[in-house]
Amino acid sequence: MAKEPNWSRAELSVIQRGVTGLREGRYPTARVATQVCVRELAHLRSQRRGPKQQLPERSRSAVYAQVCARAVAAGVNTHAPWWKPAESRVVARYGRALARGRYAELAVAARECREEWNRLARRRPDVFRGRTLLALRNAVRAVAREHGWHTSSVHRDPRVDRILMRHARSLARGRYRSGNEAARRCSEDLAALYSRCPAVPRLSFVRVARCIWRKCHDLGVPVRRRPWTRGEDKLARRYARALVEGRYRSGTKAAEACARELGRLRSVQDRPRGILDAQARIDAFAFKLGYPHPYADWTNQERTILERHARGVLEGRHQSAAAAAAACYRELTKHYRRLREAGRLRSLAGRSAGTVLGRMHERVRELGRRGPPNRRWSDEEIKAAARWLRWYDHYRAPGKRGPLGAAASGLQEELVGKGFTRTVSACRGRLSSGWLQMHGLA
Repeated sequence: MAKEPNWSRAELSVIQRGVTGLREGRYPTARVATQVCVRELAHLRSQRRGPKQQLPERSRSAVYAQVCARAVAAGVNTHAPWWKPAESRVVARYGRALARGRYAELAVAARECREEWNRLARRRPDVFRGRTLLALRNAVRAVAREHGWHTSSVHRDPRVDRILMRHARSLARGRYRSGNEAARRCSEDLAALYSRCPAVPRLSFVRVARCIWRKCHDLGVPVRRRPWTRGEDKLARRYARALVEGRYRSGTKAAEACARELGRLRSVQDRPRGILDAQARIDAFAFKLGYPHPYADWTNQERTILERHARGVLEGRHQSAAAAAAACYRELTKHYRRLREAGRLRSLAGRSAGTVLGRMHERVRELGRRGPPNRRWSDEEIKAAARWLRWYDHYRAPGKRGPLGAAASGLQEELVGKGFTRTVSACRGRLSSGWLQMHGLA
């Protein structure tokens, strides 16, 4: 067995930064800190050009061992702490709810458990420690299985198997264009079965799709991914270059345009490529051209820009988190353009508008903003909403909701003119709920 080369001072400084982030709480576990250190070490090796400055390539297990050793020396607990009784009670409540059918999937129960966990952690940080979503998911699954919840084929109801086999035969006979379409139709039939029989074990959409593909394989018609032809690859490379050059705001926009053009290239008898298939191909080519992965970690410059606009919501410089996200996205676009001109695009990921909006809402909530400053509607706002509600009820055609957008925009403009801060979506929700109450449907 070859001896591990000695760690240089630059490598140990990267490990120390990971341990510091683990101690300060930026990384929930030692494995997350290891992943960050592995990426930083790879970036450090790419910067060393000379043969004397070249650094050896470290394995993930070696980096993990260094992180754990230095974390233990610094007094940081690298293992998950034991569950306290209060923590176990919260997890047990969601596990029982999942077993009784209150949640359609395990992921939904785990997400709601994490939301409540974060609220309790802010109130009682000494009791509710930082748990990852994966840890909460595994704990909820364990409790649910103790109460009889199972998703495996051993405990599946025979009615579920009959529905799965019926859609698998339809897919094998060519009645569906793809396996995802068959899975969606099968999920609709299963949802009707779950509503009639709540005790039937529920299957997630991914589980339904896998069962249908497996049954198709048993029937002798395996579902395989079609290989890309030379013409399709040429078209995908062209859209990948356009994405790297900045002609598309995100990979999804480029994939939509590519899928439309691929549909025109395909014959009538053959089904066209889907958007997700085109996006995966474009992302692979764009990464080779220098465009990074869209889910890469945020850099310090990106976090600084996001933090400045998030604090602008609390200081009154932005009316809402959506307005702050739009301004932040424009500034990030200029930041990416400067880095692209300097040839350093691989050091960060181009963020989409939806990603920036999600991170903005999350950061604003962390800073203490729970909603708009005037959450409750005043008497003057209610009177203005009643006037626009009568206008909307008069011009609303049966079965159509076109005038609702015009009424919401008009109400929002009137409220802004009077000095109130309301978004168009808030006005739309007020008018919709008012119309339902007016006609006795609420």
